Amino acid sequence: MNLYLLEAIGKWINFTVISILALFGFLESHEVNLVSKNDNINKSFSLNYDIQPYETEIIYKSNMPQGKELVVSPGQEGVEVFYEEEKVLLQEQKTKVKHVGTGPSGVYYGNLTGYGADCRGCDGRGNLACFQAGHNLVEDGVYYEDDEYGKVRVVAAPSPALSNGQSFSCGTIVKISFDDYEKLTIVLDRGIALENRFAEGTILFDLAFVSERDELSDIRSITRQDGSVQFEVKRWGF
Repeated sequence: MNLYLLEAIGKWINFTVISILALFGFLESHEVNLVSKNDNINKSFSLNYDIQPYETEIIYKSNMPQGKELVVSPGQEGVEVFYEEEKVLLQEQKTKVKHVGTGPSGVYYGNLTGYGADCRGCDGRGNLACFQAGHNLVEDGVYYEDDEYGKVRVVAAPSPALSNGQSFSCGTIVKISFDDYEKLTIVLDRGIALENRFAEGTILFDLAFVSERDELSDIRSITRQDGSVQFEVKRWGF
């Protein structure tokens, strides 16, 4: 491949592809005439390009509430450039992967408190009840990296079954919201107080902090005991 072709392809990548995609979308092969200037010598030639639209793969998930959708992998169009008998792949085609829920919905209201690894009755080492996640509050912090939802905050929740037969099992993704506060969380821990309150008819979640002693003001700022906290399930368990 000669230097003029490399120079032209570089310019084509930077200035032509983006504008063509934005203006025309999915296209058949088109011809672009470019002029390359080097040491006052003008050379003209033609480039043909081809854009292949990406496909979408839908995976139905029974542990996601019906109507919920999650794009796991964004799609990407494939782009190829042809010059005489040579072909250059500028952008690889990638399939878009989307999860679509078929399971029961789950929106609940209740209370929210906070706890730390040094809470009364805790061992201070940061171990969590959902040990299969391999996460520790002291060593790994209050955020967990989920394969589907990315960085989510650790929370403790009651374990008994709800009215729809589901439960806040380990790995359940819940969006917690009240007033101007909103946080995407993952259930990785339990608590006796949470189980007792559930038996009394109240849903209580406990947001994880590293230390109650050092973060008491933050814990107090998120505490709500008036039943106004919304818990919206995004995924039932791992």
